[in-house]
Amino acid sequence: MVESMKKSISGQVSVNYRVNAGVIPKDVWIQDRTIGGGRIIGEVCHFIDTCSYLIGSDVVSVYASTVTKNDQSIPDEDNVNIVLNYANGSTATIAYYAYGDITMPKEYIEVFGNGVSMSMTDFRELFIYIGGKTQKIKSANQDKGFVGEFKAFKEAVKSGKEAISFESIYNTTKTTFKILESIRTGNVEKV
Repeated sequence: MVESMKKSISGQVSVNYRVNAGVIPKDVWIQDRTIGGGRIIGEVCHFIDTCSYLIGSDVVSVYASTVTKNDQSIPDEDNVNIVLNYANGSTATIAYYAYGDITMPKEYIEVFGNGVSMSMTDFRELFIYIGGKTQKIKSANQDKGFVGEFKAFKEAVKSGKEAISFESIYNTTKTTFKILESIRTGNVEKV
């Protein structure tokens, strides 16, 4: 479905990516800064990758703000709003929440730009609105691209050509660290 979204857009776009992630207790390995790095480094990186793929550009700056829970039962960064600005003039927002109800679908993506609007729910249902018409794509299976990822990796090993550029991986990784810095400083941070 992400491929269908990518084929339907061009130029500058805005992406809204909402994640109803669920709680991971503080004593689980991903929450340990030295082992798992926390959820922004360990999980939000995937949502940045998806936004960057759809937009086709690198993140140049980021602003992030968290919800501060009084009881500190989960890290503040587990409930975060992130604004990404891209080199090509596009934007993305990632709303990542741990404290929501788990019966709500986990992932919801909206894309707007150049006369096209789209919404996708949990990689199962996609609506594309273009030219006054609506196209609906529905799947009984949730395809998050894992099979395609393994095929791309296998092809990269065989051909010697990278499946994802090092520059893209570096940009996403650096962006995750800048998100943490923005939370700490309260400022927009250049990537």
